[in-house]
Amino acid sequence: MTGPTTPLTPAGIEAELRRLFPLYEHIGLRVESLGDTIVCAVPLTEANSNHLGGVHAAVQWAVAEATGGVVYFAHPEFGPCWIAVRNVTIEFLKVARTDLRAEATCGAAAVASIAEQLDGRGIAEYAIDISLRDTADQVVTTAVGHYYLRRTTGDRETVSRPARPSTRRATGSSAKSR
Repeated sequence: MTGPTTPLTPAGIEAELRRLFPLYEHIGLRVESLGDTIVCAVPLTEANSNHLGGVHAAVQWAVAEATGGVVYFAHPEFGPCWIAVRNVTIEFLKVARTDLRAEATCGAAAVASIAEQLDGRGIAEYAIDISLRDTADQVVTTAVGHYYLRRTTGDRETVSRPARPSTRRATGSSAKSR
């Protein structure tokens, strides 16, 4: 995926993420802050909750993963790239019984390192620590996301939504007739 076609504001990046990935619209993902600290949030809703009355683990994973990915979107100096998540490890410390804020810090040194990798090899890998906090500012979940960027030669302003995979099921048998 390459960079956004909308302005580099929290609202612009949020709109682009929701356009590219309808899941974020479904879970109510918000991009609240850019800069050295990236902040994304999700509400505790009936659709986002688990059997314990907290934010479902999958929703927590999604907001953590998105927050680490927003690092790319927030830094146009990286140029046109494809971004992919390599992995996200997550530890659930306690039940998240309120709306959540996911925070990741990517300061000037980290940004410079990513830019240097891109300039030198055309690819970059970065890891980012992400904490999910409840409305009482208590850390309820921690995560570490690992991301991969690859420079593209295409225009950063041309992002198209990938074609959706077919949902048709194959009919017939793959076994040969005897």
